[in-house]
Amino acid sequence: MKLMASIIFLGLPVLCGACATPSLPLSTRPEANPVAGRYNRQGMERYQQGQWLAAKENFEEAIRTDPDEAEPEYNLALSLDQLGDHAGATAHVKAAAKLAPTNTAITQSEA
Repeated sequence: MKLMASIIFLGLPVLCGACATPSLPLSTRPEANPVAGRYNRQGMERYQQGQWLAAKENFEEAIRTDPDEAEPEYNLALSLDQLGDHAGATAHVKAAAKLAPTNTAITQSEA
């Protein structure tokens, strides 16, 4: 019985972690700069393929093209988090939330 309790106790966090829904990158707004939107879409594709560094570079290009768009900032944060740069990710989530304070996908994200 103790062995079974230990297995359940130790295995539960692993199972819960596997069930956690990761945050996904966000599309730019329809009225966003189309070039920034294209870079963002490319970044989203690469992110979903697990190409974190390539996605990061696309999101950075989207931000350079249109620094007022919140979604590429948020997406950059997701990529940085995957690359292990948690401080950078936090800074970009905050920047995205500042750009779009009413976007709950950003402001209430677990990222």
